[in-house]
Amino acid sequence: MGRSSKKDKSQSAPPPVTYMVTPPEEEEKRKQTDAKIARTQKNVDQVVDIMKDNVEKVLERDENISNLESQSEKLHGRTKAFKKTAKDVKVLHRNRYWKWVCLLISVCLFASLIIVLVLKPWN
Repeated sequence: MGRSSKKDKSQSAPPPVTYMVTPPEEEEKRKQTDAKIARTQKNVDQVVDIMKDNVEKVLERDENISNLESQSEKLHGRTKAFKKTAKDVKVLHRNRYWKWVCLLISVCLFASLIIVLVLKPWN
């Protein structure tokens, strides 16, 4: 029993606490490290802000591209309508031209016939 009581006494006593005071060199290194970390964090924050701006710009460009696509589709439809109208006008103009030519030929033939009949001596 005597033995176990010695073990209990040595095990129950906490080890002596020693406080270490950091030397000035280590304190300076810690301050430099903290300054580097602060600079790095500032750089990271700047990069994050730039990336947020870039994402906003990409979204705006996407919206602009969508608007341009819809406008180009509308313009394509209008182009088709204009092409059809132009073709119809061309056909109409061609038809009117040939009608005018036929009318002019008919008038010339009729005038020639009248001239021949008037100038022909009646025997």
